[in-house]
Amino acid sequence: MSSVAPERVHLDIDGMTCASCATRVEKKLSRLEGVEGSSVNYATEEATVVYDPEQVEVDDLLGAVSAAGYSAHVHGGAVRERAPILHRLVVALALTVPLTLLAMVPPIQFDGWEWVALVLATPIVLWAG
Repeated sequence: MSSVAPERVHLDIDGMTCASCATRVEKKLSRLEGVEGSSVNYATEEATVVYDPEQVEVDDLLGAVSAAGYSAHVHGGAVRERAPILHRLVVALALTVPLTLLAMVPPIQFDGWEWVALVLATPIVLWAG
């Protein structure tokens, strides 16, 4: 028995497509020496692992998830992933304002305005959406 208190880590897991995937990852984590408990939630794509830091490291946990066929990172690393989403939101908003004005205010409509609306709407739907 270790004299160090067990630690808890939250992992974000990518690539799970069903509840069976979550079960597979949970079993793989639980089999590691030093892991006292693991719980994988398919809906949130997160795993919570209680482990003995003297017997197992976080890299070992990430390796076990990788060995099961999925990718994982320590929870909190997703903050960096929000920047592209925020960029898409800003671009979509910038294109939506003139599109809405063009569609809703008849005095600014001109011959062929529908084509301009199509050009404005296409990146909103296909890229930002």
